[in-house]
Amino acid sequence: MTSIRELVQRPGIRLYDSTMINDFRRCPRYFYYRHILGWAMDYGKPSLAATYGICWSLAMDWLWVHPGDVEGAHKAFLEGWTGRGLEPYPVDSYRHRHPMTAKEMLYAYNDQRKGFLRNHCKVLAVEEPFVVPLDPSDDTLWYMGRLDKVIDHGGDVLIVDHKTTSSYAASGVTAPFRWNFLESFIPNFQIEGYQYAGRMLYGKKFRGVWIDAALVHARVHDGFKFIPIEQEVSQLDAWLWNCRNQIDHIEAYIKQMDAEGTKYMAAFPKNDRACFDYNSPCSYLEPCRMWADPRGQPPPPGFVESRWSPFNHAGGDKT
Repeated sequence: MTSIRELVQRPGIRLYDSTMINDFRRCPRYFYYRHILGWAMDYGKPSLAATYGICWSLAMDWLWVHPGDVEGAHKAFLEGWTGRGLEPYPVDSYRHRHPMTAKEMLYAYNDQRKGFLRNHCKVLAVEEPFVVPLDPSDDTLWYMGRLDKVIDHGGDVLIVDHKTTSSYAASGVTAPFRWNFLESFIPNFQIEGYQYAGRMLYGKKFRGVWIDAALVHARVHDGFKFIPIEQEVSQLDAWLWNCRNQIDHIEAYIKQMDAEGTKYMAAFPKNDRACFDYNSPCSYLEPCRMWADPRGQPPPPGFVESRWSPFNHAGGDKT
């Protein structure tokens, strides 16, 4: 059987994942900067929210395999935190995202989940990379990603995806989470991609995706919720069509890259409606202002070349 490592190194292979597709849907020029040129913002230190989400996933990796060992889970969190250049104790700039908050959360999480983890699920895989075909008639086109957890729950196979969020609601039927956070997973291209991969990998045994949501808050440290998501085959067929349709557009733009007779790049157009998101500028706003055609340009100040891959990424914070 061909291994994932052998597959991704095969000449002519075309690999796509949810980040790439979502970036293209957001703005084709954004996709070009991030995934063709490989430019990424050089923040010096990673985003605090993203780092907390990554470290929470590391803690979950330990706790789901060793139910009840909160200290071991916190050690995994702390090693991930300090390994990314952050202080092990709270400082003002961290606000409520720091290792002591994580420790309070982990003890509360263990109280709520220990019985389930010990008696009602078997962990089959942790941080499992996957590559699945997108077209039975094209053995060069594949979809890739990484699954936080794969578990057996009463004979059903489930994918568990850990999400941290600061979307707090003090009251209401969805408390302690805001309703728009809970509703953000249907439809959701990434989660639907997990559903598709689960069906391809595990067949009829696969039941669905569970979002394991954790609230990160200054005072509330026991906000956790499983959000089960199951979809019919017809919905996954629609996801597959949408995915391949987006890829067709990406690859059509790649073929247009050598268009002659213009002083601008006649491919990967800018979506100027995405230049500001909730009043925050796009990372690539300045390069877009500088060049009509960025081909051949070096990364501008504040950027480094860093290729995206789900195989070296874990976790995330959905705010």
